[in-house]
Amino acid sequence: AQLARLAELAAVGRCLGLSALAAVCSCLIAANLVMAPVAHVTASVVAHLAVQPIADGTIRRRRDGRAQAAAALALAALISLPISLLYYVTPALLARLQLPDPVLLGAGEYMPTLVLAVAPGLLQAAALGYLRAWQRLPTASLVIVATTLAYIWLLPRALSAGGLRGAAVAVAVVHAASLLSLLAFHRNAFRARE
Repeated sequence: AQLARLAELAAVGRCLGLSALAAVCSCLIAANLVMAPVAHVTASVVAHLAVQPIADGTIRRRRDGRAQAAAALALAALISLPISLLYYVTPALLARLQLPDPVLLGAGEYMPTLVLAVAPGLLQAAALGYLRAWQRLPTASLVIVATTLAYIWLLPRALSAGGLRGAAVAVAVVHAASLLSLLAFHRNAFRARE
Protein backbone atom coordinates (compact mmCIF):
# COMPACT_ATOMS: atom_id res chain seq x y z
CA ALA A 1 0.00 0.00 0.00
CA GLN A 2 2.82 2.40 0.82
CA LEU A 3 4.49 1.72 -2.53
CA ALA A 4 1.22 2.57 -4.28
CA ARG A 5 0.92 5.83 -2.31
CA LEU A 6 4.51 6.84 -3.15
CA ALA A 7 3.87 6.08 -6.83
CA GLU A 8 0.67 8.12 -6.69
CA LEU A 9 2.37 11.13 -5.12
CA ALA A 10 5.28 10.98 -7.59
CA ALA A 11 2.94 10.69 -10.57
CA VAL A 12 0.63 13.48 -9.39
CA GLY A 13 3.56 15.82 -8.75
CA ARG A 14 5.18 15.01 -12.09
CA CYS A 15 1.99 15.09 -14.19
CA LEU A 16 -0.11 17.80 -12.52
CA GLY A 17 2.31 19.98 -10.54
CA LEU A 18 2.87 21.12 -6.98
CA SER A 19 -0.64 22.43 -6.26
CA ALA A 20 -2.16 19.06 -7.20
CA LEU A 21 0.50 17.29 -5.14
CA ALA A 22 -0.29 19.50 -2.13
CA ALA A 23 -4.00 18.77 -2.59
CA VAL A 24 -3.46 15.00 -2.67
CA CYS A 25 -1.08 15.11 0.31
CA SER A 26 -3.62 17.12 2.33
CA CYS A 27 -6.37 14.67 1.44
CA LEU A 28 -4.25 11.60 2.16
CA ILE A 29 -3.35 12.88 5.61
CA ALA A 30 -7.05 13.16 6.43
CA ALA A 31 -7.84 9.82 4.77
CA ASN A 32 -5.01 7.92 6.47
CA LEU A 33 -5.95 9.24 9.90
CA VAL A 34 -9.25 7.39 9.54
CA MET A 35 -8.91 4.63 6.97
CA ALA A 36 -5.61 3.02 8.03
CA PRO A 37 -6.65 2.29 11.64
CA VAL A 38 -10.16 1.20 10.62
CA ALA A 39 -8.78 -1.14 7.93
CA HIS A 40 -6.31 -2.63 10.42
CA VAL A 41 -8.99 -3.16 13.07
CA THR A 42 -11.37 -4.64 10.48
CA ALA A 43 -8.74 -7.15 9.31
CA SER A 44 -7.92 -8.09 12.90
CA VAL A 45 -11.58 -8.51 13.89
CA VAL A 46 -12.29 -10.71 10.89
CA ALA A 47 -9.19 -12.82 11.57
CA HIS A 48 -10.22 -13.23 15.20
CA LEU A 49 -13.82 -14.11 14.36
CA ALA A 50 -12.68 -16.70 11.84
CA VAL A 51 -10.01 -18.27 14.07
CA GLN A 52 -11.62 -18.12 17.52
CA PRO A 53 -14.10 -20.98 16.99
CA ILE A 54 -11.20 -23.17 15.85
CA ALA A 55 -9.11 -22.29 18.90
CA ASP A 56 -12.06 -22.91 21.24
CA GLY A 57 -12.76 -26.27 19.65
CA THR A 58 -16.33 -25.19 18.91
CA ILE A 59 -15.96 -25.34 15.17
CA ARG A 60 -16.25 -28.52 13.21
CA ARG A 61 -16.67 -26.96 9.81
CA ARG A 62 -15.31 -23.86 8.14
CA ARG A 63 -18.91 -22.78 7.59
CA ASP A 64 -19.21 -21.86 11.29
CA GLY A 65 -16.21 -19.53 11.08
CA ARG A 66 -17.42 -18.13 7.78
CA ALA A 67 -20.75 -17.08 9.28
CA GLN A 68 -18.92 -14.96 11.84
CA ALA A 69 -16.56 -13.60 9.19
CA ALA A 70 -19.58 -12.72 7.00
CA ALA A 71 -20.95 -10.66 9.87
CA ALA A 72 -17.63 -8.84 10.11
CA LEU A 73 -17.71 -8.20 6.35
CA ALA A 74 -21.16 -6.67 6.75
CA LEU A 75 -19.78 -4.52 9.56
CA ALA A 76 -16.94 -3.38 7.28
CA ALA A 77 -19.50 -2.36 4.65
CA LEU A 78 -21.50 -0.42 7.26
CA ILE A 79 -18.39 1.30 8.63
CA SER A 80 -17.65 2.53 5.12
CA LEU A 81 -20.69 4.83 5.23
CA PRO A 82 -19.47 7.33 7.86
CA ILE A 83 -15.94 7.17 6.45
CA SER A 84 -17.32 8.00 3.01
CA LEU A 85 -19.15 10.97 4.48
CA LEU A 86 -15.93 12.17 6.11
CA TYR A 87 -14.10 11.84 2.79
CA TYR A 88 -16.83 13.82 1.11
CA VAL A 89 -16.65 16.75 3.56
CA THR A 90 -12.85 16.79 3.81
CA PRO A 91 -12.45 19.60 1.22
CA ALA A 92 -14.73 21.81 3.34
CA LEU A 93 -12.67 20.96 6.42
CA LEU A 94 -9.45 21.77 4.56
CA ALA A 95 -10.93 25.13 3.55
CA ARG A 96 -10.99 26.05 7.24
CA LEU A 97 -7.19 25.73 7.24
CA GLN A 98 -7.04 28.56 4.68
CA LEU A 99 -5.06 26.57 2.15
CA PRO A 100 -4.37 28.23 -1.21
CA ASP A 101 -7.23 28.11 -3.72
CA PRO A 102 -5.47 25.75 -6.19
CA VAL A 103 -4.92 23.24 -3.38
CA LEU A 104 -8.56 23.48 -2.29
CA LEU A 105 -9.75 23.04 -5.86
CA GLY A 106 -7.58 19.93 -6.19
CA ALA A 107 -8.88 18.56 -2.89
CA GLY A 108 -12.42 19.23 -4.11
CA GLU A 109 -11.74 17.07 -7.17
CA TYR A 110 -9.81 14.28 -5.48
CA MET A 111 -11.40 13.54 -2.13
CA PRO A 112 -15.10 13.27 -3.03
CA THR A 113 -14.15 10.89 -5.85
CA LEU A 114 -11.95 8.87 -3.49
CA VAL A 115 -15.19 7.94 -1.69
CA LEU A 116 -15.49 5.22 -4.34
CA ALA A 117 -12.45 3.46 -2.82
CA VAL A 118 -13.70 3.29 0.79
CA ALA A 119 -15.99 0.24 0.66
CA PRO A 120 -13.70 -1.85 -1.58
CA GLY A 121 -10.75 -0.91 0.63
CA LEU A 122 -12.45 -2.00 3.84
CA LEU A 123 -13.81 -5.17 2.26
CA GLN A 124 -10.32 -5.94 0.97
CA ALA A 125 -8.98 -5.51 4.53
CA ALA A 126 -11.68 -7.85 5.81
CA ALA A 127 -10.85 -10.44 3.14
CA LEU A 128 -7.17 -10.24 4.05
CA GLY A 129 -8.04 -10.74 7.71
CA TYR A 130 -10.05 -13.81 6.81
CA LEU A 131 -7.24 -15.18 4.66
CA ARG A 132 -4.77 -14.50 7.48
CA ALA A 133 -6.92 -16.61 9.77
CA TRP A 134 -6.75 -19.50 7.32
CA GLN A 135 -3.01 -19.01 6.76
CA ARG A 136 -3.33 -17.89 3.16
CA LEU A 137 -1.36 -14.64 3.44
CA PRO A 138 1.61 -15.66 1.26
CA THR A 139 -0.58 -16.19 -1.79
CA ALA A 140 -2.79 -13.23 -0.88
CA SER A 141 0.35 -11.08 -0.79
CA LEU A 142 1.11 -12.08 -4.37
CA VAL A 143 -2.33 -10.85 -5.42
CA ILE A 144 -1.75 -7.53 -3.64
CA VAL A 145 1.67 -7.09 -5.28
CA ALA A 146 0.19 -7.82 -8.72
CA THR A 147 -2.64 -5.31 -8.28
CA THR A 148 -0.19 -2.71 -6.92
CA LEU A 149 1.96 -3.10 -10.03
CA ALA A 150 -1.17 -2.76 -12.17
CA TYR A 151 -2.02 0.43 -10.26
CA ILE A 152 1.43 1.88 -10.89
CA TRP A 153 0.92 1.20 -14.60
CA LEU A 154 -2.66 2.56 -14.60
CA LEU A 155 -2.05 5.74 -12.61
CA PRO A 156 -0.30 7.93 -15.23
CA ARG A 157 -2.99 7.01 -17.74
CA ALA A 158 -5.74 7.87 -15.26
CA LEU A 159 -4.07 11.20 -14.46
CA SER A 160 -3.80 12.04 -18.15
CA ALA A 161 -7.42 11.14 -18.78
CA GLY A 162 -9.09 12.57 -15.69
CA GLY A 163 -6.66 14.59 -13.60
CA LEU A 164 -7.10 14.18 -9.85
CA ARG A 165 -10.53 12.61 -10.31
CA GLY A 166 -8.89 10.04 -12.57
CA ALA A 167 -6.30 9.28 -9.89
CA ALA A 168 -9.05 8.76 -7.30
CA VAL A 169 -10.98 6.52 -9.68
CA ALA A 170 -7.79 4.51 -10.26
CA VAL A 171 -7.47 3.95 -6.50
CA ALA A 172 -11.07 2.69 -6.37
CA VAL A 173 -10.61 0.46 -9.41
CA VAL A 174 -7.47 -1.12 -7.98
CA HIS A 175 -9.07 -1.73 -4.57
CA ALA A 176 -12.04 -3.38 -6.28
CA ALA A 177 -9.79 -5.40 -8.59
CA SER A 178 -7.67 -6.49 -5.65
CA LEU A 179 -10.75 -7.55 -3.68
CA LEU A 180 -12.19 -9.47 -6.63
CA SER A 181 -8.80 -11.09 -7.32
CA LEU A 182 -8.51 -12.19 -3.69
CA LEU A 183 -12.00 -13.65 -3.79
CA ALA A 184 -11.40 -15.41 -7.11
CA PHE A 185 -7.89 -16.66 -6.37
CA HIS A 186 -8.90 -17.93 -2.91
CA ARG A 187 -12.46 -18.96 -3.74
CA ASN A 188 -11.99 -22.32 -2.02
CA ALA A 189 -11.18 -20.58 1.25
CA PHE A 190 -14.39 -18.55 1.04
CA ARG A 191 -16.65 -21.46 0.10
CA ALA A 192 -18.57 -23.27 2.81
CA ARG A 193 -17.73 -26.94 3.11
CA GLU A 194 -19.54 -29.56 5.04
